[in-house]
Amino acid sequence: MIFPAIHPLVRIFVFCLLVITAGSCHYYLPAATDTSNNASKGSSIREGRKSEKYFILRHGSGNYAMNDLQVDQQAQTLSFQLAALPEEHKHYIKFNRRYQFTKKRGENVVLNEVHIYANGTAAPDTVQRSTMPLDSVYKIEVIEFDRARTSVTYVMGGVGAALGAITVAGIIILLTKSSCPFVAAYNGDTFEMQGELFGGAIYPSLERNDFVPLRIRPVNGEFRIRISNELPERQYTNFADLLVIEHDETVQAMVDEQGNIYTIGRAAAPVSASLNGNVDVTELVRSDDGQRCMFNDPALRETVNSLHLLFDRPAGQQQARLVLDLKNSYWFDLLFGEFTRGFGSYYNRWTAKQRKVPASQLEEWSRSQNIPMHISLKTSAGWQSIADLKTIGPLTDRQLVVPVDLENVEGDKIEIRLTTGFLFWEVDMAAMDFSRQQPVKVRKLAPYSAID
Repeated sequence: MIFPAIHPLVRIFVFCLLVITAGSCHYYLPAATDTSNNASKGSSIREGRKSEKYFILRHGSGNYAMNDLQVDQQAQTLSFQLAALPEEHKHYIKFNRRYQFTKKRGENVVLNEVHIYANGTAAPDTVQRSTMPLDSVYKIEVIEFDRARTSVTYVMGGVGAALGAITVAGIIILLTKSSCPFVAAYNGDTFEMQGELFGGAIYPSLERNDFVPLRIRPVNGEFRIRISNELPERQYTNFADLLVIEHDETVQAMVDEQGNIYTIGRAAAPVSASLNGNVDVTELVRSDDGQRCMFNDPALRETVNSLHLLFDRPAGQQQARLVLDLKNSYWFDLLFGEFTRGFGSYYNRWTAKQRKVPASQLEEWSRSQNIPMHISLKTSAGWQSIADLKTIGPLTDRQLVVPVDLENVEGDKIEIRLTTGFLFWEVDMAAMDFSRQQPVKVRKLAPYSAID
């Protein structure tokens, strides 16, 4: 999507505003395999052997069946006996397209295959037993049937200077992520990932707006944004606009979940932060430095973890803004995928029934499972709920602001509690802002070009 550029008068923050309808964000989790080094590659191949997978060598000179495949981890080599590839194992090779397989008669063999891609131009020996360095393997593809559809898991590792170093996190994000639409912005050279949209909006009744802050600059007089569906999902977008927010350079512009705009001055770090009153995590959440509170207190036998934050309160202050830098965990992403797997062949009928359930009931179920980030404030009458943050996905951190009314808070301290399920969320930074709201100028830009 392309938008006309805006010349910055002071400082501009751009947010992407979209609405999604029914059917987005269905979770289909292919098996994740780490092949970022030779040890993990060897382990992956051994696991495939245990599962009696059919191994196929994809080589520059051709495609071969790999029989009696052995891994020598000490020598960092593979050994195998090559043979001609039977016709029934050429289906994926002929139709090498992601997520296009159905479990039809005659195609089941495809779902048991592991394709090993190796460098080299000379034809391998099909008579004698062959040996190959693990370093020459640059990609492994595992094809598995995942309930209602088949997905292809692309497993790529840092296996040579030509490919460069690919981290485990990068593999997870790009290859096995089950999520909602990805948003990227063009920086002049490439599209830079910014975040993801509409976490959990998987039924028509859960349709909503989402606001994602973008790090973006004009290129040749245009803002260019890409919204991509990287998975076997159906995703529906009603509209996509940019909100351009101009404000004084001494403050930062942020939005809450409803799209209300706030200016943030010098937000104060918490005086203390503890997980369940047992673990001191103050240093983990004082700044957005990548050190996170993971909501994983090992001493707690309960499934719910709470982060307690204590802030100093300026004299006479009645309003404040809680600023959070957070995201969901990959563990939660995996857990929800396993939950949907549990329905087996009944899954489609179950989702059809869920589509008819009112949003209020679906949201209540979500709260009962401690999926949202529940935020509460300690008042003179006890703990008061102030927000339930919807899931935002594990791809990137997002900064959010939550308004806090201090009218019923006594004393010179403010106590905030963040509660969620075990390992469901990760908080990188928490702060409290007491500055006055500054004037802002907001302009909405609709795209003048949108290409599917």
